[in-house]
Amino acid sequence: MNKILILDTETTGLDPKKDSIIEVAAILVDLNHKRIECQRSGLIYALTNEDSEKITGITQLMLDGVKNAFDDPFNSIKIMAEQSICIVAHNAEFDKAFVEAKGIVLSGINNLPLAWICSYRDINYDIQTENKKLSTLAEAYSVDSGGAHRALSDVTMLAQILFKVPNIESQIISAIENKKKPEVKIISLAPFDMKEDVKKAGFRWNPQDKTWWKNIRAANENEINNIISSFGFDVKIA
Repeated sequence: MNKILILDTETTGLDPKKDSIIEVAAILVDLNHKRIECQRSGLIYALTNEDSEKITGITQLMLDGVKNAFDDPFNSIKIMAEQSICIVAHNAEFDKAFVEAKGIVLSGINNLPLAWICSYRDINYDIQTENKKLSTLAEAYSVDSGGAHRALSDVTMLAQILFKVPNIESQIISAIENKKKPEVKIISLAPFDMKEDVKKAGFRWNPQDKTWWKNIRAANENEINNIISSFGFDVKIA
């Protein structure tokens, strides 16, 4: 198997349209040999806020120090991406949205944009946990979780977790192939008392219309029906 790029961002908020990346880290990982080939992390200047500082520990003074920095950490990360077959991130949709909002495209060994694989939603872990938060998985797999909420600590932690997941290479390959299929949005019709089952199935709460929803990928109607029937509760296609 070729190498993967594990990436994480720290940001000033949750909205890529108005918030900014203040730190990015990426490591190039050889899953076959369970080793980290190289790494790059760095701060990116932006105006931060009190909430972000509390979560990340990244202060405005730290960001002011890189305001006139010559080297953008994404320059090195782009080179690392060229050796990769995909990008892996925990809650990848979040990081992907912020990276793309900066106009950055990370292309791989075939010079095409890399697929983003979510280690939260696309990977099956062999240890049952209450949730799939990175810190929870780290504890379950006996991985040091010190320094969480800094980008380099988080990508290193994720790599050490993935090293311990059986069949991780084949799971990554399957996830890449799955990303090529059309995406379908489904909405849970389960009663309230099945909320925990819905959450465990990977559905997310939309407070605007008060629904639990999830995107699935399927090549045809039969595949959609097979996925839907596996949930154990009723759903509808949005």
